[in-house]
Amino acid sequence: MALRGGQARTSDGLELGQSSQRPDPQKLDTARGDKLYIGGSEQDFRLQKEFPYSKAWWANIERDPRVRIKIDGEIYEMTVALVADRAEVFQLIGRNPVTKEIGADGKEQITGVRHYWRVYQRNIPEYGDGS
Repeated sequence: MALRGGQARTSDGLELGQSSQRPDPQKLDTARGDKLYIGGSEQDFRLQKEFPYSKAWWANIERDPRVRIKIDGEIYEMTVALVADRAEVFQLIGRNPVTKEIGADGKEQITGVRHYWRVYQRNIPEYGDGS
């Protein structure tokens, strides 16, 4: 997912934008069941930088997790939280979030890493057992 200016949009009308950023919508992953997530992947040269600094929007939301999301024309104040547990990300996307290949030197190399953030609506309590 490419995200510029701290804003993203899905084909179903979802936008993500930090208050301090100017709008420049891009695609983003959205719902999994009744939970909302945003995600992206590191590949190629981005793997050379330490997470979250391989993408500016990742560094921005790790520094300040408060975001605004626009869904069907309505803007919601949200907070994002990194899903740090790789097993949880595996359950979320149905595959290992770390892609590996055997390089020309015969050694295993990481060729991609997927990261996801859970999106929570601010000032709205969540009820139930979380399932």
